[in-house]
Amino acid sequence: MKRLLYLTWDAPDAPYLEGLFFPIFEGLRRFGVETHVVQFSWSVEAFRARIAAEASRRALGYTCVAIPRRPLVAATALAITGGALRVSQLASRWRADAVMARSHLPAAIALASRRRAGPRLYWDSDGLMPDERVDFGGWSPRGPTYGAFRAIERTMVRSAEVVLTRTRGAAALLASRSARPGGAFRVVPNGRDPMLFSPGTDEERAALRRRLSVDDDAPLLVHSGSLGPQYEPASMFRVFSAVLRRAPRARLLLLTGALDEARRLAAATDLPPASVLFQRASPDEVPAFLQPCDAGFAFRRPTLSQRGVSPLKVAEYLLCGVPV
Repeated sequence: MKRLLYLTWDAPDAPYLEGLFFPIFEGLRRFGVETHVVQFSWSVEAFRARIAAEASRRALGYTCVAIPRRPLVAATALAITGGALRVSQLASRWRADAVMARSHLPAAIALASRRRAGPRLYWDSDGLMPDERVDFGGWSPRGPTYGAFRAIERTMVRSAEVVLTRTRGAAALLASRSARPGGAFRVVPNGRDPMLFSPGTDEERAALRRRLSVDDDAPLLVHSGSLGPQYEPASMFRVFSAVLRRAPRARLLLLTGALDEARRLAAATDLPPASVLFQRASPDEVPAFLQPCDAGFAFRRPTLSQRGVSPLKVAEYLLCGVPV
C-alpha cells in the first residue's frame, strides 16, 4: 500500500474536502493508495470534529492544523514555517511515499518541508489563485504579494514530478510561465460520483418542488454555490428577469452557503421577492435540490484566472439531468 500525504489550506466554510476530495481518496484505496489529509485553516474548532468524523468514516487519516490569520504577512510566514515542520514530522512518522499539495500556500509548505531523500512531490494546482486575486481580490499584478506567489508557483511547477490542472488552458499557461515541458502536466477536470448525483425519480422531484412551494409546471432555475463577482450574479438576475416576463410563475433557487450575500444581491434587483428562493444544503442534500430544476446557471466572467477553472456545479447539474 502506497501512502499519500495531501496538504490543503481552506476557509472554515469551504465544502470541497468533504464533498469532492474525500470520495476521491476513498476510491484510491482500490488502487493501493492510502491517504492522510493535512488541512490548514483558522477557526478550526468550528469544523474540526465534523471533518475528522467524516474522514474516519471513510477510513482516511486526517490532521487539522490551526494557523494564524493576522497580521497577514507575518501570519503567512509563520504558517509556512510551522506547517513545514509539521508536514516533515508527519511524513517521516507516517512513512509517506508522496506529498501532494493543493494550490499555492500548501505548495510553499511542501517546498519548505522537502528533504533530499524525502517523499515524491506532486502539485494539484487547482486553478490560478494569484491571478484570481488580481481579477477579483484587489491584488496588483506588479505588487510584491503577487510576485511572491508567482515565485512559489514557478518553483513548484519545476520541482513537482507531476502537476495536476483542471483545464488545458491552465496547463499551457503554467508550462509557459515556468519553462516546464507539457508532459509534466495532467488535466483532471472536476467531477462527481454518478452514484450520488442522478436525475432521481418523478416522485422525488415532485416532493422537492412541494417542499419549495414551486408549481409542478413552473420553470425552476438554479444557481448552486458561491456568489462572488466571478459568477456574474447581475447577469444571472437579468436572464431570470427575462424568463419571468415569459413565465411569471418561474422561480430561481439560490442554493448556497452564503445566504446573507444571496439575499443582499437579490434585494438589489427589481425581481419580485417571492420569485427567488434561498436554500442552504449539506453536500449530501445537494442532489435532491438539483433534481427538480429545469436549468442551471454556471456563468463565469472571462478573465485570465478563470481559464484555470473547471466548475464543479456543471458536473453536478448534468449528472442530475439539468441543462446548463
